[in-house]
Amino acid sequence: MRIELSKPVALNALYGTNKWGSKYIKKEGRRWQEEALWALKTHDLYNWAVPLRMEVELYTCRHQDNDSCLKILQDTLQLAGVYEDDYWIFELNIKKFKVKKPEEKLVVEIDVIQ
Repeated sequence: MRIELSKPVALNALYGTNKWGSKYIKKEGRRWQEEALWALKTHDLYNWAVPLRMEVELYTCRHQDNDSCLKILQDTLQLAGVYEDDYWIFELNIKKFKVKKPEEKLVVEIDVIQ
């Protein structure tokens, strides 16, 4: 399964903490997640519960940590029903590419480990 999504907003713009100390997804993060969920509806989703390999290609114009997009990405894929739980991701590979701003995106490929 190969999926192309827009690049999520920066990690510090994704999550906030309320006055009780609980984490929540900020407005920009929710907007990206909703957009990604709509894009995922066009794919056959398997709700896998077997060991998986996930390859992520991050196309960014900024100086950005490789793992800054992983939390929201994995949570969104689980919410969409791609897999039962992100526990099932046994192999994870991230490649980063420097591009101009209009070309920013995230490409995810998920396969069952044989």
